Amino acid sequence: MPLPSLLTVHAHPDDESLFCGGVLSCSEDAGITTTVDVGPRLPQKPATELSA
Repeated sequence: MPLPSLLTVHAHPDDESLFCGGVLSCSEDAGITTTVDVGPRLPQKPATELSA
């Protein structure tokens, strides 16, 4: 029987702690393998390019 696991996918680096930090913590404490995937950090354009 496979061990239980939990995968969460988030768009921003702080979303996992804001929206499901408690669930992740409880799952880890219960022995469930937890994995957090956060979207890629894209390079930001300088402010001069944004106004153009």
